[in-house]
Amino acid sequence: YPDEWEECNGKRTITGATGLYVNQQSRRTFGFSCRTLIGNDTEGTDYGYKIYIVYGATASPSDEEYQTVNDNPNAIEFSYEFNTVPVDVGVTGIKPCAIFEIKSTDFTNDNASRLTTLEDLLYGTANSAPTLPTVTQLINILSGTT
Repeated sequence: YPDEWEECNGKRTITGATGLYVNQQSRRTFGFSCRTLIGNDTEGTDYGYKIYIVYGATASPSDEEYQTVNDNPNAIEFSYEFNTVPVDVGVTGIKPCAIFEIKSTDFTNDNASRLTTLEDLLYGTANSAPTLPTVTQLINILSGTT
């Protein structure tokens, strides 16, 4: 995994102590998005997709089993359980939540650019790096106010 994952995995470094990692620290919260396909009886999985955006997540790793060098080396398999803490949505009548779901099939020619704007933000473009929008940005993009 990338070095940026260390804090999410409960590891920290001590400033000035080169190469020293301290384990069993508080895990940093993070957010992520993922995408699943939606199928139907006529178009199959080409029908559409759902984007899930998750906020306030923490990961609990399974045990890491290290092996000594041998003739059949196996890479460590990582697995994690995720927990979330709901975030304030900022909309009257809507309770805090951690998982937001966007269905591509809800967008028509009139508002398809909103989905494109969100995907460009999530996945990046040739001119911009990917980023996770705040909840307010997410609502503004999908409301057409951004």
